[in-house]
Amino acid sequence: MSGPTIRRTRGAAGGQSTAASRFRFQPPLVMRSCADELFDELLNWCRDASQEVLSEMWAADVERLCGERWKPRPRSKVARAGWCRTDIVLGNKRISVRRPRVRSAQGREVDLPTFKTAAATDFLSREVIEDACAVVTTGSFPEMRYPRTQIHATFTDNLVMRLGVLHATPKGEFDPGLLISAVTFPDQSFVGAIGIDTSGRRRLVGLASGSSEDRSRVEALLAEVVVRHVRKAPPSVCFAGDSPAVHEAVRNVFGQSVILQRCPWEKRRHTIDQVPPSMQPALLEDLLAAYAVSDARGARRSLEQVARSLEEAYPAAAATLREGLEETLSLHKLGGDAGSGKRAAESRATSPTVAARR
Repeated sequence: MSGPTIRRTRGAAGGQSTAASRFRFQPPLVMRSCADELFDELLNWCRDASQEVLSEMWAADVERLCGERWKPRPRSKVARAGWCRTDIVLGNKRISVRRPRVRSAQGREVDLPTFKTAAATDFLSREVIEDACAVVTTGSFPEMRYPRTQIHATFTDNLVMRLGVLHATPKGEFDPGLLISAVTFPDQSFVGAIGIDTSGRRRLVGLASGSSEDRSRVEALLAEVVVRHVRKAPPSVCFAGDSPAVHEAVRNVFGQSVILQRCPWEKRRHTIDQVPPSMQPALLEDLLAAYAVSDARGARRSLEQVARSLEEAYPAAAATLREGLEETLSLHKLGGDAGSGKRAAESRATSPTVAARR
């Protein structure tokens, strides 16, 4: 690849001990698939920008009704009436927002057109998220998908502008963790990168149109992520799913010294898919218990026992479990406490939401 790459130097982050000192969170950090983590962060990114966009649209509604602030209209029948907090739904989540109020001369509440629409519908549907990501990454809307109503069109245009600015903003120094995955919508897919700090806070640091199975596309995304960061040291740990293209792209861009942590959730799912449904609950319990062992040697031993138990009857499942097994234990080798995350792993793995996604 001819794009920018970044390598560790001996003085910067030369080994696992340095990585461990910067990267203290526990191995079961990514308890869902990397794609679910990326979609959630993408949704939060759009939700935060949407609140700012709606605030601006409400202010514009007030100005159209009441005129400019501190310049009252002589015969106006409405006037500003301060602010209030109310709930709306954005991205299938009810949130509290602060909105302006307008009252008539008789003291009755006057509805703001934008707020009335926001209270009745969810502005941030999956289609809107897909359209906004498409415009930010490719510069054009999917065919026949531009919003029909004026209010929704204004909202989408303003959201795209704000997301475009946020997407192009320099990101500062690399977070110690970087998650790379792809999220698929009905009409297209996007590959993205999330920075994760030592406390587990996430931020979207890169987004591009394409699939995680396309190595050149992933490399282009990572090269863009490198350009937008201060080039001091690469991330200590890169989280990824089971896509070989992502693994190769990470090595090509960041070098061999970066620690690659493959997602245990995806390893469990792919292994469980190789056995009959009647065996899946018991196998899931065995895999959860194995990954909950705190040290890498004990976890590896437990996982190898599970693989041996599958070898005779289900060789494909055993092979799937063994493939890339060491890279699913990378954070265990740094001395993290995996056992404390066992309950969280069990609750998420058996929750109706995760079951439905499976």
